[in-house]
Amino acid sequence: MQRRSNQVEFPTLPPLDRLSGVSLMVARGNLRTSALDFRSSVFDKEQGTEGLDEFDQHAAQLVACEEGQIVAAARFVDPEQRPFGLERYFDLCAHVGQRERIGELSRYCLREDWREITRGTFLHLGMLKLALEYSRSHRVTSIVGSVQPRFRPLYRRVHFRPIGQTFQHPVFGDTTIMLLDLANMWSDKLGRHPLRALLDDPRVPGVTL
Repeated sequence: MQRRSNQVEFPTLPPLDRLSGVSLMVARGNLRTSALDFRSSVFDKEQGTEGLDEFDQHAAQLVACEEGQIVAAARFVDPEQRPFGLERYFDLCAHVGQRERIGELSRYCLREDWREITRGTFLHLGMLKLALEYSRSHRVTSIVGSVQPRFRPLYRRVHFRPIGQTFQHPVFGDTTIMLLDLANMWSDKLGRHPLRALLDDPRVPGVTL
């Protein structure tokens, strides 16, 4: 049996000068509106739903932009907004401590021309880096997400683990709740946690909170 590495597997990325137009940030103002429009367009085309709900009024909208145009978007729902939408279908309290500060990372979408393996993997890592930095600034100790089957290997690769049983979401179908425990990562003074390297890797741009 092949032993699974405890490190994040970074792809072979294009030269940095070809990535100089990519930026990672929390969207505000007009960019926030554009992020919601971007998600609505992608979800409507691919899921048959606009992918917007009442949580978007206060959730942070995370985006990656290439030369000012959004190429990826996700949202981060803060602990103060619980219960999350996923808790209508899943008992999160049965799997996490009552005192944990849990954030929900959801509604992830990419522009079609950024989905090939190298560029897509770069964006996945960049958006994760943005989510991790946002979590650190808001004292979040765990991240949860509703994950469809095709994305499960990606989440496992960056150390999310499934919790509970897979269930049928009324809109998105076969869904697994996956969790990333950040408490050990933040308390790791030696920086040995496998995701810590992502925060400092020069191949992934810095983030703007």
